[in-house]
Amino acid sequence: MEEKSTTGIRSYALDALRGFAILTMILSGSISFGNLPAWMYHAQVPPPLHKFIPSIPGITWVDLVFPFFLFAMGAAFPLALSKKIKDDKVPFNLILQIFKRGLLLCFFAIVIQHIRPNVLSATPMSLPG
Repeated sequence: MEEKSTTGIRSYALDALRGFAILTMILSGSISFGNLPAWMYHAQVPPPLHKFIPSIPGITWVDLVFPFFLFAMGAAFPLALSKKIKDDKVPFNLILQIFKRGLLLCFFAIVIQHIRPNVLSATPMSLPG
């Protein structure tokens, strides 16, 4: 049996940024209204009413979470694919792997949406009061 060695260079800073982005996405998605200071919410949805007011300028940390995550994932693509491109002589296999993974993610999203259709919805939660 052959053991695979991981001799590739790992970008720990990128891993830390990804982990930080995911942690802050969890925190920003689970903020309870009314219990935290104003800087913990979107700038355009200020307390106490939490109604969208487009005339308010500015951003808060909640508005920066998703762009940080997108940057981290985009920066990880070349790092992840560079070894596969070097090792794989046939680019068709790599394209097939990418296509299979995309289909699997789409299938997963559809299954999750049908398991709990009222929990994962595109409409925002209604606020009490």
